[in-house]
Amino acid sequence: MKSQGNLNRVNFSSDGKYLTITSDKNTASIWDTSGREIAKLPNNAQIESISFSPNGQLLVTK
Repeated sequence: MKSQGNLNRVNFSSDGKYLTITSDKNTASIWDTSGREIAKLPNNAQIESISFSPNGQLLVTK
């Protein structure tokens, strides 16, 4: 897995199949546990935290 910048947070989905990574480069990424990047979520400001909703269908960033 490659991430841009230093990692700030890593969180797993409740089913353990996906994880999110936030970096100091104002991005959040979604990965599967095999190491494949699913999506990159750029932002205009630093993302302090990211969490999956309980059902795993939504993401919340701060």
